[in-house]
Amino acid sequence: MPLFGAAFDVFPREPIPASSRLLTTPNIVMTPHLAGASKQTAFNAASIVASEVERFLQGQPLAHCANPDVLARLH
Repeated sequence: MPLFGAAFDVFPREPIPASSRLLTTPNIVMTPHLAGASKQTAFNAASIVASEVERFLQGQPLAHCANPDVLARLH
């Protein structure tokens, strides 16, 4: 049975390579890793970012730092 369409939100390699066949395959929908995001999720994310900026400006350690080695070079 042929595949008539597909939707992707997550890829094995991100960003998806420009050479990926998915970019030229018809009937494919791709979202930027946000398919399940709601207004509340966006509000929560913005609140977290604002809190982290405030902590950084006050010289406090960040609560959500994925790469502390890079952050240490900024101080």
